[in-house]
Amino acid sequence: MTGRCNKVVLLVPTQGEIAGWVAPAGCETVICGVGCAAASAAVVSAVNLYRPDILILAGFAGAVRAEGAQVEMIDVGEVVAVKEERPADLGVVRDGKFSECFGVGYECPWLHLAAHLKAVDSRTVNASATPFARGGQIENMEGAGFMAAAAAFGVAYLEIRAISNFVGDWPADWKTKEASQALIEELSWLIPQLQNCEV
Repeated sequence: MTGRCNKVVLLVPTQGEIAGWVAPAGCETVICGVGCAAASAAVVSAVNLYRPDILILAGFAGAVRAEGAQVEMIDVGEVVAVKEERPADLGVVRDGKFSECFGVGYECPWLHLAAHLKAVDSRTVNASATPFARGGQIENMEGAGFMAAAAAFGVAYLEIRAISNFVGDWPADWKTKEASQALIEELSWLIPQLQNCEV
């Protein structure tokens, strides 16, 4: 698709991730629920109800702890853009070993619209800190479902994540207040910029 991003739909898994958010004109905010199924269903609903020029999924994510000198560190409180999502627990378990045998992944063709942010690979899971999940710099529960549904409709999309914790941290230790503030600040700047862009 080509055209100006006059209509933006922002999907957020929970209200707490954007507490205090005031959407700019031309932006609809939808609390989509947690998980791939909820995110996919929200995309279907949003596309039919609002006819968006671009969809944005925004919320918290956990950073995978860096291993080795070649892995770029991502800090709690940082806001990133997702360049690729992979369902990390979609596969087969046999004799206690997991095999990711389907090779499913989704890339974001519109990443240049958030070029000011660090671009990261992400893994989508159904349970945080799933022991057999591999790869990715961050972890979340909605990204793959969101990207798959948005791509199926041919709608431009972005996924923006604020890092609230490291994968494996207990939820009571997550820095949700800091992550929410950082996410709101980024969206308050990004969305008006997108409305002056073409996709």
